[in-house]
Amino acid sequence: PDLGEDGLPLRALGLAGAGFLRREMERGEDRVIGIGHGRTLAAAVHQLPRFEAAGVRFVSLLGGLTRNYAANPHDVMHRLAEKTGAQA
Repeated sequence: PDLGEDGLPLRALGLAGAGFLRREMERGEDRVIGIGHGRTLAAAVHQLPRFEAAGVRFVSLLGGLTRNYAANPHDVMHRLAEKTGAQA
């Protein structure tokens, strides 16, 4: 792939991050997962397929941020919960 292509590095990181998150949730060892923020995490959640992880709870590792923040962690957590059925 051409790493100069717009968005490709972020998309590649998103795919890797999505794979990591899914493996961690499927292992079932961690019931509470702390979530930060940022474009890379948002890309990982975007790439994450829908699957059942209802026994998992996501918690924010940050305080409250404004809605104008580029990758709002509350949006990321909401999308994670929506895709996995987990609690956020």
